[in-house]
Amino acid sequence: MDSTLVSPETYITTTFATLLQPFDASPASVQKWSNLLLTTYSERHRHYHTLTHIHSMLQHFSSYLPQITNPTAVGLAIFFHDWEYLTHSPPAWSEEQSIVHFNVFAEELHLPSPLVETVRKYITATISHKLPPEDEDDGDLKLFLDFDLEVLGRDRKEYVLYSKQIRKEYNQFDDQLFGWGRKAVLEKFLGRERLFLSDVFFERCEERARDNLKWEIGGLKCGGDWGIMGKLRGDGGVEK
Repeated sequence: MDSTLVSPETYITTTFATLLQPFDASPASVQKWSNLLLTTYSERHRHYHTLTHIHSMLQHFSSYLPQITNPTAVGLAIFFHDWEYLTHSPPAWSEEQSIVHFNVFAEELHLPSPLVETVRKYITATISHKLPPEDEDDGDLKLFLDFDLEVLGRDRKEYVLYSKQIRKEYNQFDDQLFGWGRKAVLEKFLGRERLFLSDVFFERCEERARDNLKWEIGGLKCGGDWGIMGKLRGDGGVEK
């Protein structure tokens, strides 16, 4: 299915239903979970972790499908990895709760245990975006995590849009508190040997992603008015 010819919502729900075909899911279950999928990723507090994010990941999923060994696991991990998303929650809470929702889904559809364990592992990996030592050769997991971080390696205009959306999701914090937290996260990413785990995304996105992170950190160091980022945004960095 050509994603350019249908709406993101249709592309998402059609892909979701296609993944479930091997499990003889009832039409009622597919419709129920499709509706929940659309509703949860359209929550008002979301600005980046939305249907647009899922749609983008699914487009990468489709492009790299020939390289994916277990597309069902990767696809379901995409759909469920941000099912719960609250910025004021404790560390790892959103991912753990997303797994809870997936468990309910998996039980209802009687998914096989090996598939369930793989999807859980992939969602858990989004907490740190690192490969567990025992999964260093898991190419599917590398691609899944890279699909999730691909936004870091986009051109500057798209990266600015992403950073604005993240700021909106953390609008309960003032600029100073958000700036400190955001800077810490970005510097932690920059300290890694590589941001992208698959060779294809490393070659395609790594250099530009590091440039984007350094650029954003440079703005965050400029104080409460966000310095150059505040000027670029035209609103002092305060998002409502």
